[in-house]
Amino acid sequence: MHIYLFITINVTDEKGASCLTQKTTPDFTISGPGEIVATDNSDPSYLTSFASNQRRPFNG
Repeated sequence: MHIYLFITINVTDEKGASCLTQKTTPDFTISGPGEIVATDNSDPSYLTSFASNQRRPFNG
């Protein structure tokens, strides 16, 4: 049996405001018996593989 979790991440500043123009590319990691199957940011021009554990935020 496979269990999939869909996680939404929002980039915010220290005051909690959305950072819509943030260009930092975070690395996603997991500990334990799971694995990251895919990442996405809804940007149709971002051509990095879905299997990558790095994904640049798109509009926050």
